[in-house]
Amino acid sequence: MKHFYIAYRHTGEDIMELEKRIRTVETAMATNDVKVYATLFDEESFQAEHKSAGQIMESAFQKIAAMDGLFVLIMGDAKSEGQLMEVGYAYALKKPIIVAVHKSANTYVHELASHTFVFDDLADLSTKIMGLEL
Repeated sequence: MKHFYIAYRHTGEDIMELEKRIRTVETAMATNDVKVYATLFDEESFQAEHKSAGQIMESAFQKIAAMDGLFVLIMGDAKSEGQLMEVGYAYALKKPIIVAVHKSANTYVHELASHTFVFDDLADLSTKIMGLEL
């Protein structure tokens, strides 16, 4: 079984929508025998322990280093410093990077990716993830 880290924009996102997106990725990746991790899974403990953004990023870097690859979810044009740092770190470690870009987003992150695809909605995202050869 492979393990992938999910990089996504968190700040400014609706938490319910964010969870729906992450769970869609998690379920679809599982069909490819890939287990995923997202910092969202540890959100409650980060808050309870009063973790700073820097401490959360350090935790993220440790997780990325232990993973087989990075799955990047880009939903729009709004940039995320944390997501960009995660991509850069995975790239420096030469980890495979898969970038899923919503059709409305304008980005060049895909230029660092091993594989990129554009999706319309969560159903399309799920279908395209299930079709990946990992």
